[in-house]
Amino acid sequence: MTVEKIRARHWKKPSFEKMAGELRYGEPADADESVKNLVMALSELDDIVTLSSCGGHKKPCTEKGRVPEGDFFVLFFVKPTRKGFRSLGIIVEAAGTIGTDTILVKVDNLTDNPDFISFTLEGTGGVLATDLAEEITRLHEIFKHPRNRWPLLSGGYEDLIQKREKR
Repeated sequence: MTVEKIRARHWKKPSFEKMAGELRYGEPADADESVKNLVMALSELDDIVTLSSCGGHKKPCTEKGRVPEGDFFVLFFVKPTRKGFRSLGIIVEAAGTIGTDTILVKVDNLTDNPDFISFTLEGTGGVLATDLAEEITRLHEIFKHPRNRWPLLSGGYEDLIQKREKR
């Protein structure tokens, strides 16, 4: 893709500054009852910021961000840090454990800033957001202190990355 095409694509997106100014973070308690536990579990993860959610509606409307009854979504931002990356890994692992056919983690870039990457956690087919919330909480407890349990994840891999970059 040429530089001109990349620029043209990004000119259509709002700037990071505009998005940051427009985003109003809701309290997890404001979430639909069916996804409240999931939003709370995500909010407990390091460097994860939930942006919006929907627990399903009898009258869905994609323009208003309403998904059908039995489905759900949570839009969230991952801060570009080691803890944020670990938290994203917890979300992906939990999604795979609960239902590879019914839960998706999708990536998007809502702005022109490649450091401001958002994700959508989507559940379909009647999968319960509470089951996913419980699995995220369980995995978070395991990976919360990786130096004690997983030395490779706690910084031991930094040397491997640095060696590869020098090549």
